[in-house]
Amino acid sequence: MNLSRFFTKKYLLYFVMFFGVALIVGISAYNGAGLGAIISELIAVLSVEILVVELYQSRKISEAQFLADLNQSFVSNEDYKKAYQLFENYDFETCPDLDLDNIHISNYLTFFEVFEMLIDRGTLSLELVNDLFGYRFFIAMHNPYVQNKKLVKSPENFRNLYILERDWMAYRRKHGLPIFHEEYALENVVDKEIYEKLSIY
Repeated sequence: MNLSRFFTKKYLLYFVMFFGVALIVGISAYNGAGLGAIISELIAVLSVEILVVELYQSRKISEAQFLADLNQSFVSNEDYKKAYQLFENYDFETCPDLDLDNIHISNYLTFFEVFEMLIDRGTLSLELVNDLFGYRFFIAMHNPYVQNKKLVKSPENFRNLYILERDWMAYRRKHGLPIFHEEYALENVVDKEIYEKLSIY
């Protein structure tokens, strides 16, 4: 049995609740507390634990809504959709130029640059966005045309993306997940000194 899957945050929270109640009962009984005192203590403990559960569930609902809104803002943007289609169908054998204006590339990249700012502030996590946005991120970051026009040409303008790409690759490697055209990772195409300068906090 895979214990790491069984003991999710949800089940761990329930376990802590049960353990807390059992501990209160045990200590109270050991100290000779009456039934009324034990019940009062249990009510107090359960009230706090119920509040914790409600906050936990509320947070998960908020995260899901935030993710849904983030996804909607992406899929409803015509410029993002056009760029996404071109990136996804890119021919890595011939590495052609793309029919994309600089502003459209910049806008697509800026969408993900915000991720790094939110992650840095603890508002967002790679765990939350990886499944939905990981592929969308790397098909742009590891696209030779985008790199030549933006990321490698003017690296100092995209420091947040350098950091995000480094951290996101580390996350996917840690979890055994594939990385889209990893041979085009920035660490492989940018001067080593420049890369280290930009990708380190």
